[in-house]
Amino acid sequence: MKYIYTIGNCSGVSHAEAKEWRDKIQRYFKSNTFRETVKVINITDYYSYETKFHESDKEIADFCERSIKKADAVIVNNYKLDSSGGSQREIGLAKAYNIPIFVFDDVRISNVYSWDKVWAERIFSNSIQNLESSSNLEDCCAHVLKYIINA
Repeated sequence: MKYIYTIGNCSGVSHAEAKEWRDKIQRYFKSNTFRETVKVINITDYYSYETKFHESDKEIADFCERSIKKADAVIVNNYKLDSSGGSQREIGLAKAYNIPIFVFDDVRISNVYSWDKVWAERIFSNSIQNLESSSNLEDCCAHVLKYIINA
């Protein structure tokens, strides 16, 4: 089984916003021919800052670290990432554990932290000239699938 962990802002956006793009990633991998061999770890399936299912932030942090250690790749949503300390920590953990990092932004890359640019295997972003291109999330998923299946 191959695992993909999703990284993105959870506390600076609504739970619905944090969950929507992660659910799209899960649907993408469930709909492909490798659905039996790829599992997406989606933190919003387990935790929400709105409902406070968790007893402490440590519980969430430990879940994230265990999930990143298990991952074969991480997919990072750049949307409002500059305001998410937890996401930056997760990216650092992925790098420390030598987990490949793939970043997408369906809006436009704007505030990508300089280390994220260096650490990412690839960044999927619309250029200013081509804002109507195919979904960077889908392009990112397709690339990650090829990457982890061929690894």
